[in-house]
Amino acid sequence: MRQIRPFNFDWQFKPSYESRDLLIENHLGFELVSIPHQLALDHQTYVDHTIGFKPMCYRKAFVLDTTLRNRRVIFQFGAIAHHAKVYVNQQLVGEHLGGYTAFEADATEAILWESTNWIVVVVDGSENPQIPPFGHVVDYLGHHGIYREVTMILTGKNYLKNLFVQTKEKTQELHTVSLSVDIICSNPQDFHLQITLKKNDLIVAHFNRNIIDAQNIVEFDVEKPRLWDIDDPQLYHIEMKLMKNDVEADVLTETFGFRTFEFTNRGFYLNGTRRNLIGLNRHQSYPHMGYAAVESLQRKDAEILKNVLHVNIVRTSHYPQSKHFIKACDELGLLVFTELPGWQHIGDQQWQENALSMLEEMIIQYRNHPSIILWGVRINESPDHHDFYTKSNQIAKTLDPTRPTSGVRNFKGSELLEDVYSYNDFSHTGDNAGCEDPDNICKNIEAPYIISEHNGHMYPVKSFDNQILRTSQALRHAKVISDSRKYPRINAVIGWCMNDYQTHKDFGSGDKVCHHGVLDM
Repeated sequence: MRQIRPFNFDWQFKPSYESRDLLIENHLGFELVSIPHQLALDHQTYVDHTIGFKPMCYRKAFVLDTTLRNRRVIFQFGAIAHHAKVYVNQQLVGEHLGGYTAFEADATEAILWESTNWIVVVVDGSENPQIPPFGHVVDYLGHHGIYREVTMILTGKNYLKNLFVQTKEKTQELHTVSLSVDIICSNPQDFHLQITLKKNDLIVAHFNRNIIDAQNIVEFDVEKPRLWDIDDPQLYHIEMKLMKNDVEADVLTETFGFRTFEFTNRGFYLNGTRRNLIGLNRHQSYPHMGYAAVESLQRKDAEILKNVLHVNIVRTSHYPQSKHFIKACDELGLLVFTELPGWQHIGDQQWQENALSMLEEMIIQYRNHPSIILWGVRINESPDHHDFYTKSNQIAKTLDPTRPTSGVRNFKGSELLEDVYSYNDFSHTGDNAGCEDPDNICKNIEAPYIISEHNGHMYPVKSFDNQILRTSQALRHAKVISDSRKYPRINAVIGWCMNDYQTHKDFGSGDKVCHHGVLDM
């Protein structure tokens, strides 16, 4: 039976690393910390972005009961920025490039069952030019550290992984649920699947299915499901158990929603109703703590967007963001446009392969969230690259055929390989039209169109500026939103951006802060 254990407290941390740190007898320079963690930022402005550039060391002791001897021992990291090596009892059990997606390290073979175990994580937060988004200038800080939660997962040798929930409307009153899952077991014929669908605590469906092969697809119909919508985000819970002789071997659970949506050249439709999508971009950095924000702060941002700023869509610029934030969007009815890490730059072949791996991880990890309606498969504001973006679109369509793709541009006439044309429209200067005619930007007039950024650097405002300046910024946002209504083809208008954010010296107001937000930090 699967056990999931939070693994976030009593870590030892040292802001440097040397090989003898793998030897637990060395205690010099370590302090006690909790996860999420990164080095504290002393100031909101003039942040030294190189603070985490040298390798750092995290380590923690743990003991496992010998009754668990036959279990797999997996460590799941929500995100580590940006290159991580994981050791257990001095054995390398995992390595990961990229700071914005989760990964697992299988420690099973390294576990000591008769004594104390030590996990050591070596983190390199430098801006490695082979790891997206780096390789050129970037208008945000990448930060560093184990900045999302750590979990220990214990399973048997027979287990499930990668449960994917898809829904499809058959008729107005009948929807189909399709479940796909990877099954790792020695003798599949000895096992079966037990599936339970719940709405709150009420059982909607419950049945068993025999296992056909290692990649099972299970389909069943649900009558009159309550739909997930912006104003009424109804959620369902699926539980899939791997059973042998009526004994549970493993279990996976996912939360999802029934909804239909479509981007068209006549606007965006959710559950058959046209919706005007108005939103903001969001960075995940916070003053003093950088990326290392706890669940309550992640949820608070979603609540501010939905209930204070009253937007109905958010773009997670320019990388996948916390599962806590996305889960809150699911629960609040806040639509999400999420994208792979990057900013204007496309690197060499190795860089591109790393980017595509990050895209795969993002889609597999986030595809059950009903709030997500669009995959960003281009590097933000990058030039066209036919081969690279042909591959990224193919990956998205293979891993998730239920969602359209897009990619954000900052130039006209770009090659459109995606389903939706996204464009950063900074044409409004305060005394002219709020936006450009989309037909002048994307010549394929059948393609749906999104304004993925507007305003921002065109009129930055500081928190201490007078009311006239702050009101002028708000009016500029309103002008873009208002004028976009002239063009039914514009499916969404997403402003730049929610909060001011820390950046590199090449950007911002000379204080390493971009004061582009409608809110301060």
